[in-house]
Amino acid sequence: MWSLLKKAQLSCRELTEHIDKGKAILIDLRDRAEINKTGAISGALNIPYLNIDKSLDDGGRLKKILDSGREVLFVDEYGERSSLTIQKINNAHQDQCFHLSQGMTAWKTEGYPIL
Repeated sequence: MWSLLKKAQLSCRELTEHIDKGKAILIDLRDRAEINKTGAISGALNIPYLNIDKSLDDGGRLKKILDSGREVLFVDEYGERSSLTIQKINNAHQDQCFHLSQGMTAWKTEGYPIL
């Protein structure tokens, strides 16, 4: 599992490259209060981590996104919940999932734009 998660980590630069390709969906796992407090990356969909299990069920928002075959990029505040989310996703979809190493903390520290 560790090697999968290490492979799935993206730097801020790598995340922007995936987004710029236009084939990835960015999902912010923070709750609305966290987003309101610290801002968000433009274009990110919000599926709070506390709702991930429900969203992975048949008919759930994240399940539909994963079934589309598109790359899915997860972001949270520190990179912990995004890593846990990838662990919850079944093997059929793990290769299309990535997360921002050190989360929004790294994004802000490196000076990337925030809404």
